[in-house]
Amino acid sequence: MLAGDPCFDRMLAARPYRDRFRRALGVGRGQRLVLLNSTWSPKSLLGDGEGAGGTGGDDALPALLPRLASELPADEYRVAAVLHPNIWHGHGPGQIRAWLDRARRAGLALIDPLEDWRQALLAADVVIGDHGSVTYYAAALGTPVLLGAAPLDSLDPDAPVADFIRTAAGPGTRSPYGSPVRADARPRGAGGRRDPVRRSRPGTRRGGGRPSGCS
Repeated sequence: MLAGDPCFDRMLAARPYRDRFRRALGVGRGQRLVLLNSTWSPKSLLGDGEGAGGTGGDDALPALLPRLASELPADEYRVAAVLHPNIWHGHGPGQIRAWLDRARRAGLALIDPLEDWRQALLAADVVIGDHGSVTYYAAALGTPVLLGAAPLDSLDPDAPVADFIRTAAGPGTRSPYGSPVRADARPRGAGGRRDPVRRSRPGTRRGGGRPSGCS
């Protein structure tokens, strides 16, 4: 039997266009792009206050964004977010934009989850995510990853993504995000590439939500 992952293959084929994708997202020369990613789950980055913000609420991602804004110099970093399509459909676009209005006015770019998430992933210098497969793809591409939420009880323990979650890094609920982001988001190029948290090709797993557009 022959198996493969057309989404991952498309991203590998599009790597030569990374600079073009970065310009389209407004990433300037010398800037670094931090990409936030949340899957569709009560325990995801957008839905688990204990996972990212440590506040115990249900608004982890909105709580995380002000932390990033206060810890990362605005002239050196751009921040974008990829939210699973079911988040948009479940809460409605108006509610999502209302929750993230302050962050958007501060410069957050909301990425189209159907058309543009692959380009954003290729453009990113570091990804802050959860147990969703977009985070897993980031590590497979060699992009440094930090986990803002990592609910192992939502995953098949034998799945590759569960093994990834067990070994991936996170700053913890009280630690600043800025320090590990600055350490991992060094510009790519000769001598500037860091090893990812885990380098592995995406495999079959259960839970966490598959990125839309993949078949």
